[in-house]
Amino acid sequence: MEEINNNQDTNAGTWAWVVTGIVVVAILAGFYYWPNRGQQNTPPANSAEQSQQNDSAAALSTSDEVSDIEADLNNTNIDNIDKETADILSEIDAN
Repeated sequence: MEEINNNQDTNAGTWAWVVTGIVVVAILAGFYYWPNRGQQNTPPANSAEQSQQNDSAAALSTSDEVSDIEADLNNTNIDNIDKETADILSEIDAN
């Protein structure tokens, strides 16, 4: 009879480790997939404007000279900054 109790204790311990392993794997999978939740690979609404912004960003100088920085600042278009802020806020409110 003593032998039967040892076998039952071993099975219970094995199942406890199996359940613990499954829970740990589920938690790790949650941490891996959570940051990507809700993101969709959709193109920007106005791809022509986005392309223009990318081109202007590529044209910026990589120099740290004051005259180059001033030229980059003068060439930066900040007229649509409110539109982008409104778009960002509407996306946040939609989620």
